Amino acid sequence: MSRLKNLWQLYLLTSLGIAVFFGLKYYPSFRAAIAPDGGPDVKARAETILKELPKVESAVDKLASGNPAAYVGLGVLNQNKGNLVEAERLFKKALAIDADQPDAWFRTGMLHQQRREWEAAAHAFERSLKKKPGFSHAHNNLGIVYDELGRHDDAL
Repeated sequence: MSRLKNLWQLYLLTSLGIAVFFGLKYYPSFRAAIAPDGGPDVKARAETILKELPKVESAVDKLASGNPAAYVGLGVLNQNKGNLVEAERLFKKALAIDADQPDAWFRTGMLHQQRREWEAAAHAFERSLKKKPGFSHAHNNLGIVYDELGRHDDAL
């Protein structure tokens, strides 16, 4: 029961961190909800919440031991913040636990795609699809990468 409770806490903390980050970054209504008067407090409160994200990540990291999906979630959070080096480290950590984890391979492919490292991206998407053949997002991104590599027939 304790392990299940920890995984549930991990899920909630990761989800909360991602939701807060995206809410503050992309949705003025979310920022306005933090400071309903819309005054200068919005920026200060947003900065305070964003400063707390490393604490969320640290708590998730403590709960994540042995759970590759947790490291993938932390990696996604870092990738979305633009911290690609840390995201890559976390995806590798997930793959060290489970070398066939399809989401970790997919996110690694996304990271390489973001960096325009086409061969590495193709390899990662292919690895993701070996374990999860119906993964439509991996198929889509692999097609885009194949097109970038000039492998147009494979891209279809």
